[in-house]
Amino acid sequence: MKNQNNKFSENIKEIRKQMELTQEQFAEKLSISIPTVRAYESGLKLPKLENLVEYCCKLSVSMNDLLMDKPQKVDTVLKSKLELMSEDNLKELLDIIRLLADQA
Repeated sequence: MKNQNNKFSENIKEIRKQMELTQEQFAEKLSISIPTVRAYESGLKLPKLENLVEYCCKLSVSMNDLLMDKPQKVDTVLKSKLELMSEDNLKELLDIIRLLADQA
């Protein structure tokens, strides 16, 4: 279990840094407390399975990215997901992004 804790703690921290988020921002994104983020990153705690699944969705990463050797870069994960989308869905996504950008 300790090895799994190490992989998870290394990967969750690496993913947070790739996203250029502070621990506070990361905690907010995952709807968890800052002490929980610290416990995850230091290897003191592992999330429950249902929370792990939720984190994967919120971070757009796979379970392997959180638990195995090295996580993929977040942009690589997003790129691979975008490549699977149809052209119509990509256009719709682009329209949504433009709409959100206009509201910012």
